Amino acid sequence: NNINPHLDDNFCLACHSKVPTELEAQSGHSFLLRESIDETCGLCHRVVVDQSRHTLTGHPTGIKAASAQNQDFTLPLSDGYITCKTCHRCIADGTGPTFAMLRIGQSRLSMDEERTALCRQCHQGY
Repeated sequence: NNINPHLDDNFCLACHSKVPTELEAQSGHSFLLRESIDETCGLCHRVVVDQSRHTLTGHPTGIKAASAQNQDFTLPLSDGYITCKTCHRCIADGTGPTFAMLRIGQSRLSMDEERTALCRQCHQGY
């Protein structure tokens, strides 16, 4: 029986050593089981970490986001760097589909159009 901790609030300790209060989370204290979000994701996801880049989908993490100066940029970064959390939601919050936990599903666009809009925040002309 495989339980997806992203879909059930009762499994917060799959990623956190302590469940952060709302105030702790807002101030950046997430009590992750590993030093970084990417290392924590790698505990369950078969991610090969090589110099802070993963090979699960071929998209690197741990690199500076050049588009962070773009006014329309809304994706979360870690000190200006791309992490798993930049494109993926960590928990199912009801704002989008659970497939790949991508940060899509919040507009009237098709899933392909939303995925493209997500990528365009960093990749101009994608």
